[in-house]
Amino acid sequence: MAKFNPLIQQYIRHNGIWYTSNLPDTVFEQPEEYGRRVRRNTASTSATDAAPSASAEPWEDELPYYTQPFDYADDLAKINVESTRAKMDELEAEKEALLREGEYILWVSAQKEYHYCHAKAMDDDERLRRLQEIMICQISYNRTQTAACAIDNKLAQWRMSLQHKAVTEAHPDGDDALESWLPPSAKGGYADHDPTLAMQEIERFQTQIAAEVRRFEELVGDQAYSREQRERWRRDLEDGRTLLRAADMILWEFETVRMGLERKMMMTEKEKEVEVDVGKVSSGGSESSEGGVVATKVTANANAKETGSEEEKSDQIQAGNGNDGKRSTGGLEPDKP
Repeated sequence: MAKFNPLIQQYIRHNGIWYTSNLPDTVFEQPEEYGRRVRRNTASTSATDAAPSASAEPWEDELPYYTQPFDYADDLAKINVESTRAKMDELEAEKEALLREGEYILWVSAQKEYHYCHAKAMDDDERLRRLQEIMICQISYNRTQTAACAIDNKLAQWRMSLQHKAVTEAHPDGDDALESWLPPSAKGGYADHDPTLAMQEIERFQTQIAAEVRRFEELVGDQAYSREQRERWRRDLEDGRTLLRAADMILWEFETVRMGLERKMMMTEKEKEVEVDVGKVSSGGSESSEGGVVATKVTANANAKETGSEEEKSDQIQAGNGNDGKRSTGGLEPDKP
């Protein structure tokens, strides 16, 4: 360093300081990944040898990637009705507060939109600021509505659990009917319901899980990772495949319902077509019978007219021949011998 002139020394010094200050934090935690060798003494080496067993514990204790299902029957038995109802009352109040706050934000956003659209002159900075204020109000409104919707969904599930809890306590022998477990909105039944939208939601879920399963397959087969990491991903891979099989079963049930509904609609349409055809045939038969009657009447009238004309002709001939059947001479007497 002393061999260089002061200008080069200053350049090297400042360049080293700048480079060091802009390094990522991980370079000090894992310098081997950045091509830097770190000298270790015996104590550090022994600590390094013990590092794999210590680093394996977080992978073993890490939570699964997918949420694990819980036993619904055990959950019903553990529900405390009083505390659950108290929590539901708190959630109801929170939902109402979120809805009111959302309406207030919407009111403020409408005013800002009015002032923006009626402003006479604005520079670019003011226009950008006003638009950003409107955007922030819209985002805040959407978040309050989403939070209120999430609370409403939770309340609906808790109401259903309380209903099931009451049914199981009233029938400890398990002799309760299925209708007592259905939600109140299902009293009318869903015999004519088309589950197309539900099927689309399941298909989107399948697409997401299938992509994650393919990613886990790649990670499990990559030998660059440790055995503990690959074992953790292998369990997540099995959970993803189980979810795909469950989604296939639900989708098959929905597809069966939809196909049955389509067959029912086709049968109804065919019955309507048959009724229309029968109506046309019956109306055509009545028209033909009426036409036959009319034709018979016309034929009878024509025959009657022909008969009358022939009678008139015969009467005229008889009148021309006289009473003795001779031809008339126009009033002149014939020459007598």
